[in-house]
Amino acid sequence: AEDWNIDLFGQIAALQAEMLIQEGKIEEAYDKIVAEMESFKKKHQIDIENDDMESVVYQQLERLKESLETRLESDHKTVTIKGTILRHDGTPLEDVGVFLREENMVNHSVTPDERYQVLTDEDGQFVFHDVYAGNYQLNLGFTFEQIDGYTWPLDSNDWIEIDGDENIVTYDIEINPL
Repeated sequence: AEDWNIDLFGQIAALQAEMLIQEGKIEEAYDKIVAEMESFKKKHQIDIENDDMESVVYQQLERLKESLETRLESDHKTVTIKGTILRHDGTPLEDVGVFLREENMVNHSVTPDERYQVLTDEDGQFVFHDVYAGNYQLNLGFTFEQIDGYTWPLDSNDWIEIDGDENIVTYDIEINPL
């Protein structure tokens, strides 16, 4: 089979796993991803652990597997993360893209298939439900009009650490004039 065909089967497996996750079938999704990764290795006839695997699809499967392992280890406990994005004067920012990025995803560009993504409402509020234990960072997507003349001084070591014991975590953001 050609590489694009193998990649297509990997993408299909990832989508099927995402559907299982939405249904709460975490173990089944994990098993599906592990099986697809083994199939991927066989189809490419390489030892991925000892080879620098260049396939974006395989890397996506690997990140999904790591995420599912974290969920399985957390005994399926979930948390709600909420917050508000305001200018320094208290003006709420509507329609800001808010991306809650898992630790294994923060070094990659934001993509349309991010698991945790929302837009702020008219009050600048955002909410993520059913967030599993782990370490996360927020990334924001502003339009030029929203951020023109303002800055959000993001600290790359600013982690939201979720251990699953809390029910709600609040993370408010204030952007300041340049």
